[in-house]
Amino acid sequence: LTAAPDEAFGYGDPHGRVELRTVLAEYLARARGVYADPERIVICSGFAHGLALLGRVLRQRRVREIAVESYHLDLHTSLLTEAGLRTPCLALDEHGSRTDEPAALRGAGAVLLTPAHQFPTGVPLHPDRRAAAVDWARSTGGLVLEDDYDGEFRYDRQP
Repeated sequence: LTAAPDEAFGYGDPHGRVELRTVLAEYLARARGVYADPERIVICSGFAHGLALLGRVLRQRRVREIAVESYHLDLHTSLLTEAGLRTPCLALDEHGSRTDEPAALRGAGAVLLTPAHQFPTGVPLHPDRRAAAVDWARSTGGLVLEDDYDGEFRYDRQP
């Protein structure tokens, strides 16, 4: 803090400090294999803030539905419905959300998942279902949103 420039304590860039976005881009590439330009990263005050922003952007882009897991936080669906989106539910079983059922995602422009540790069941999304979600996104141009709320913290299994 003593070395930070004065402008670091002002409002600054609405996307977040460029230093933070640069370090985050480097970390995501190293730890997750996700390559992102720091200029395309937006720092939010939490998942709910990011989801509210994405909900508005999706609606502006004419998306009408975002599929959500059948067990989820009511706050998330509230934020999405406030943005004008319908939230059809994906069935859930011992392997996670049923992203392997094409009919479940028909009509959706995005899907919201908690793949590392589904809340509240705790089940991780099966790799085949992760692949199905990616295949769906590639074939439709849909967006996969991940609430990876504790993805960095694993005490009972490997990533």
